Amino acid sequence: GLESCRAQPMRWQSEEFEGVRIINDAYNANPVSMAAALKTFAFSACAGRKWLVLAGMHELGALADAAHAELGAAVARLPRPILLAVGPLGSKIADAAEKAGLAGNDIYRCSDHRAAAAVLAGSVRAGDAVLFKASRCERLEKVLEAWKAAARAAPSGRARIGH
Repeated sequence: GLESCRAQPMRWQSEEFEGVRIINDAYNANPVSMAAALKTFAFSACAGRKWLVLAGMHELGALADAAHAELGAAVARLPRPILLAVGPLGSKIADAAEKAGLAGNDIYRCSDHRAAAAVLAGSVRAGDAVLFKASRCERLEKVLEAWKAAARAAPSGRARIGH
């Protein structure tokens, strides 16, 4: 049923870009919605690798550190994820994922949107799937926009994604 559902912008919005399946669920995030998104994404069909572009969950108060740590641990329990963590709260997710056993070479820590877009442009290949998930104030859609712009600007005749 999810495959045929037409989502609102940035709410499990699915598209394909140059052979890569993109799920943009970056409108909001909290511990429950993050867990649901990870589980749903983990069980979705994908011929290639599964990328998680995650940034912080906001408005959690005293629960923030524990919630980001649990999210990182949940990422590490997924089957072969590649984590691209954006910003300071993303770094907390990455630290927890690594502590829980996710290999360091499957974790990219990016300080900002541009750095994250560069990782995607240089690493994602046709057949891969990418999930974007964070609280709205993280403006994670800027990573997606910058990645697409970089791919479109690449010279023709060479692979523009994962070159």
